[in-house]
Amino acid sequence: MKKYRMLIISLMGVAALASCGDVLEIPETIKPTEMTLDHHSLVVMEGDRIQVTSSFKPDDVTNTSVWWKMGDENVALVTNGLVYGKKQGNTMLRAYSVLNQISDSCSVIVISNWENSFRSEYYRYDMVVYARMILGGQPLPTDVKVAAMCGDEIRGVGIRRNRQGIEYMEIRVYSNSPLGETIRFVAYKPGTGIVNFTRTLSFDEETHGTLSNLLVISD
Repeated sequence: MKKYRMLIISLMGVAALASCGDVLEIPETIKPTEMTLDHHSLVVMEGDRIQVTSSFKPDDVTNTSVWWKMGDENVALVTNGLVYGKKQGNTMLRAYSVLNQISDSCSVIVISNWENSFRSEYYRYDMVVYARMILGGQPLPTDVKVAAMCGDEIRGVGIRRNRQGIEYMEIRVYSNSPLGETIRFVAYKPGTGIVNFTRTLSFDEETHGTLSNLLVISD
């Protein structure tokens, strides 16, 4: 009986508002017409996490909640857009707007930890690079990894050195050809992914840079 009394009182309140000329307005649901992820391809190292975020059009969408789906959860996992690299491989991340079921996707490549996966014994020749690495105009952060690449193949991993108070990166680069292969340099920044440096070298079995004249490699 008490429940019915409360309902009658509520209805009387609505009637009173209506009689005073007030109009009850129900907020309009604004559905998204477009959803875009800030990454459409992603390289994440095993054990690292990178955040993927979504944006919507129009800007005043009522509900911006997203449902995330990882294609192969043996390769990578996702929680609220945070992608975790689980095992080397390729997969696809899909995001769906919960309000309108429009979607966007991002390819995910999980790479192995360079320091654990590279094997130099498979190569016949080497050259050494002593470098001062610059990332974003600043000295290389201590948590950033560096690798030498030929195409998509790792040919060496950078080792941090400090001699006579001078910090530098020693990169021993390997090849099965004594001359001519183009070597490029990449960094892996945790939480961000791959960053490419602009400088390249032609493999020649020589030493590039010295402690007093480090080779400058920047992005």
